[in-house]
Amino acid sequence: MMNNRFRFFVILIFSFILPNFLISYDRIITLSPALTEMVFKLGAGDKVVGVSSYCEYPPEVKNITKVGSFMTINYELILSLKPDLIIDYKENIRTQRFAKKNNIQIIRLKHKSLKDIYNSILLIGKRLNKEKKGNELVSYIKKRLSTVSRKIRKRKKILIIISRQPGTFKNMYILGTHDYLNTIVKLSGGDNVYKGKISYPQVSEEIFYTNTPDIIVELYPNKKINGKLLLKDWERFKDRKFYKNIYIIKKNYPVIPGPRIYKTAELFYGIINNSK
Repeated sequence: MMNNRFRFFVILIFSFILPNFLISYDRIITLSPALTEMVFKLGAGDKVVGVSSYCEYPPEVKNITKVGSFMTINYELILSLKPDLIIDYKENIRTQRFAKKNNIQIIRLKHKSLKDIYNSILLIGKRLNKEKKGNELVSYIKKRLSTVSRKIRKRKKILIIISRQPGTFKNMYILGTHDYLNTIVKLSGGDNVYKGKISYPQVSEEIFYTNTPDIIVELYPNKKINGKLLLKDWERFKDRKFYKNIYIIKKNYPVIPGPRIYKTAELFYGIINNSK
């Protein structure tokens, strides 16, 4: 009787423990560039069978099936790939419902702050049995960010444009303060001229005069738009102090909240340190 009871409790205990650290996922869908990079950096890229349309890095993703982006996800295509795990952000309720309906495991994450990014890496690492690599990756990123922060010798007021209508300064959105990128810029020596609470406020060109930035950075990874043409739009501001410190960034990693955030910090440190 005691042996049977003991056996029952052993089975019961392991039924709760096993899912946490022995489940293996072999067919993973990642629905954002940052999440894709995390999975690859943790050494599980060979398990990824589908990624979002915006995923370009690492180079291996070019050969992986694209399943759409946030508002245009092809759920039938995802289903045909027979995934056993989907990794996405919490904002996408449709994916959550899809996964639940089709009995597919899902990890839902946040990406607003640096802490969110660290937690995402750690959680994905834990779920993919890559916990050690997850801890090592977070430690490495923190070390690189700390190295940048320690080098700061001057601080500059900076305005970061997220998007605008090329040829004009209409429909212009800038980086606010409630975002991981603002933290990255701050620890790189930049002080955001916008002090409001909106994450990505829409503004007019009046902000160039009222907030007097030392540096203006445009993040414009759209490959179809020529960076030189964007820079030409600024010629009518030649009399402004910031004109000598306008930068057009065509790389996409500065807008991706993933493992390369330390490179974004190094990029902004270079801009700020070399400003005139």
